[in-house]
Amino acid sequence: MKNASAAFMSAMASPSRMIRGKVVVVDGGLTSEYGYANKLQSIEQEVSAVKGKMFGAVVSYKSTIKLIDVKNAVQVNVGAKASPQIGINGELLPMTPVYISSNTFDEVKGIRTLIGEDAIGFTDKYIWNDIKGDLGNTFIIQDVFAAIANKIGIEFMITGELPNINAVYTKATFNVNGDETLRQILTAAAEATGAMVFINGNGKMEIKMLSNTIALAIDKNTQFNLSTEPSSSLSGIISINELNDMISVGNNSSYVSVISVNPFIDPTDDSS
Repeated sequence: MKNASAAFMSAMASPSRMIRGKVVVVDGGLTSEYGYANKLQSIEQEVSAVKGKMFGAVVSYKSTIKLIDVKNAVQVNVGAKASPQIGINGELLPMTPVYISSNTFDEVKGIRTLIGEDAIGFTDKYIWNDIKGDLGNTFIIQDVFAAIANKIGIEFMITGELPNINAVYTKATFNVNGDETLRQILTAAAEATGAMVFINGNGKMEIKMLSNTIALAIDKNTQFNLSTEPSSSLSGIISINELNDMISVGNNSSYVSVISVNPFIDPTDDSS
């Protein structure tokens, strides 16, 4: 979530504006800054999440940063941390930082392209057994969020109240094989708490439930409307158990949310 001042929003909505950006790269003990007047050509940031997750999801960011490097003098190593910023005049908003995984140089155009993914990408490199020892014999979902954040080397924060965040589980009976990736565990925890999990502009893993309050709005005069005919709504839920049996509720005439096996959810518990 990015918060901006009224002056920032007014400038963004004006008929004439100059959008500026900056990237701060931390590579080992060296910090370099590339701005609109110093090599930076463009910043593109893509957002991705697992489709069909309507009750919580893990969102990840991927950035493509292009630098003007005619003399082939810019040196950025794989693993370096790049923190993009974008804004109007002197007010720049931090975008999700990424870790460089690709560095290519176009000798003809003199353009260096850096591609990186946020810290969520690290969760694919570890499995449940890698954090199992960090949890007690009994634990809550918040403990799992904390253990995952600690494993990938970042801080985490919880924004607002989340259902089930303090639900208690026993390590001995927790329904996992042990080889599930931490991204799979993180997705299951997000689904069980109805939360969106993402890396915010400060580089922290933020867990929050989306609300109806808009923090960064687009003025009516500068927005476009998207509509569907006829209108669509969630009309069914499908639960898939370990035997791939599908249990559906609803008329399935529109969008359907699919909930597969989730170690944090007991499908036999109808108390809620």
